[in-house]
Amino acid sequence: MARHRAQRPVRVLEPAEAWRVERLIETLYAGAWADAPPDRPLGAMALVGDVDEAAALLAEPDVFVKDYDLLTVLGHSRFDARGEEWAARRDLTQPVLRAAAVTDRHPAIAKAYADRFAAVDQAEGLDRAILAAASDVLLSAFGATVPGEEVADWLLSFRPLARRVQIAGMFGGHQAGLAALRADIAAARDVIDGVLTADPALMAWCAWADARMAARPAAVGRPGFDAATELVLALLAGTETTAASLAWAVRMLAADPVLQARLVEAAARDGGRAPEIAVFTQEVMRYFPPVPVLTRRVIGGDRVLAGRPVREGTLLALDVIRLHHDRRWWDRPRQFRADRAEFAERTYHRRAFLPFSAGARVCGGTGLARAEVHWALAALLQRFRIQTGAGAPGVMQFEYALTMRPQGLSDLALEPRHG
Repeated sequence: MARHRAQRPVRVLEPAEAWRVERLIETLYAGAWADAPPDRPLGAMALVGDVDEAAALLAEPDVFVKDYDLLTVLGHSRFDARGEEWAARRDLTQPVLRAAAVTDRHPAIAKAYADRFAAVDQAEGLDRAILAAASDVLLSAFGATVPGEEVADWLLSFRPLARRVQIAGMFGGHQAGLAALRADIAAARDVIDGVLTADPALMAWCAWADARMAARPAAVGRPGFDAATELVLALLAGTETTAASLAWAVRMLAADPVLQARLVEAAARDGGRAPEIAVFTQEVMRYFPPVPVLTRRVIGGDRVLAGRPVREGTLLALDVIRLHHDRRWWDRPRQFRADRAEFAERTYHRRAFLPFSAGARVCGGTGLARAEVHWALAALLQRFRIQTGAGAPGVMQFEYALTMRPQGLSDLALEPRHG
């Protein structure tokens, strides 16, 4: 496992342009609800939002390639690899993610969240507890004993930095600012390396992964391979989407005591297996997709995307919000419906619902993420009554850094259900 330079604090700079990212999300919702043309521009990106375009975009991952821009300063991993190199890197972490999601592991997932929630007494600490539990689950899948709260604190400190990455990728920036951003990302990597390299199990996994990749041909990505990067990016992807979905679920439950009571009964009866919880969480991810935009860059010459010409080098933004609110595929999509029939009856269009992307490059942790959201929500409902805090405005506000989340949970109130 590669070690970076000595640790130093992450320098967090919140740019004056931060509002542009949130305004961008507002623009996506407004466009979806107004049935605006799906090919409108979005910052430096060309926006696409049709199911046929989505299917074509996701069917050719080596032509329409993932584009993480400055985030790759954290390191090269399966998330931005292509072809045989991607397959080789996938084979390192996918068996771990798959094993962590099997049904036999669900009690351990439920316990991880229940234990973290037991230490929470105010909603202000809920976000950190969710991130810590998600880190516990993922790290334990690798046999690690790193305290989840250490990773959670790093993730929380990284979010403002990720917001700067979003701004730079979507709207550009001055060279001096980009250089400072790169330096800050490298510093963040130093910090998380210091946490992870202290664990013998993670070091052993990295040694195994290094040996596995060393046996591959150089063309498959052996030069410069760093197993630590696979872990760091897996932690980001495996915690933030789960945390975002749970945060939105908490918001919706606080606003609807009747719904909350119904799901409490379902959780008491079936835990995370309750079909009511499954449908509710799907509706949460439809209405508030954790990743509202999937960015892809066109390579290898000019292309045609579902009949639409796109030039080489074009940065495309797949508008997930539009797909999730398209009236052609959803009944009254502007309404949040916890018992939505399309999910209960499994009749929804598979390319009109993309909380974890789709196709060959679908999120490798989809099964684990779903299990975590279901069991975490069951644990939370059985421990707390979630209420809108006194004087809270009751207006949904969001922030966007890696994932789209509500702007904090501290205005809510948690009341213990027992004792």
